[in-house]
Amino acid sequence: MRLRPEGEGGGSFHLEAKPGDEESARLVEHIVALCNENGLDKVRGAYSYLVLPHYEAPDLASAPLLWLLGQKRMFKRMDADQRDDRGRLVLPATEAKPTIKLASIFPKPWIVISEATRRILEGGGLAGVKFDEVAIRGRSVHASPEPFWELSTGVILPKMVNSVADTTVDWDPPRHRVHDPYGEPHYRQSELQVVGAFDIAHTFERLTVGEPALIISQRFYQICLRNRIPLEAQPVRVDPV
Repeated sequence: MRLRPEGEGGGSFHLEAKPGDEESARLVEHIVALCNENGLDKVRGAYSYLVLPHYEAPDLASAPLLWLLGQKRMFKRMDADQRDDRGRLVLPATEAKPTIKLASIFPKPWIVISEATRRILEGGGLAGVKFDEVAIRGRSVHASPEPFWELSTGVILPKMVNSVADTTVDWDPPRHRVHDPYGEPHYRQSELQVVGAFDIAHTFERLTVGEPALIISQRFYQICLRNRIPLEAQPVRVDPV
């Protein structure tokens, strides 16, 4: 707080360095170094340090695989992650609007797509893609006359090179997190070859919300771009070993 008094706020200190703000970035690194030197990195809850990468179009276009994230169009109601007795996601008719192409279910990594998006993906000949029925509950004059689908797959990837067990809580089943400054999963090329060709797959690990994440190929990503299907994703690294 002495280094940056204007960052003080009610017993806590927050400092954010955005791209191009080199002075604040150096200060953040200095503060993290002070915390580590004095053992605060070993005290749970003492401080948090988060690096959020900024990706531009060429970064995403050059990645062999991408991690599907929470989407800009997101269902956030309290019961958004509920399933019926057949295991289907349940979407209220009032939210099943015809403008939806692709959306995620907060906080889960589940993806819902429209019938039109399904037809586009099916036409792309994507390997490993599955579509599970979404149940529509209730009636609404604003609901799409066409069905919605949950994007799924039967392909499971090998363990990440850089996943570690999340021991903050005694999770059942166990959860993992990606151990990387930028949160990017890493896989070995040799282990991916054993899986065979795929355009969509689930992670072996159950990540922070207790569910496997969806990983897609560059081909999947490009099909979405060409057809103006909005998609939030970040690069996955494939190590040449």
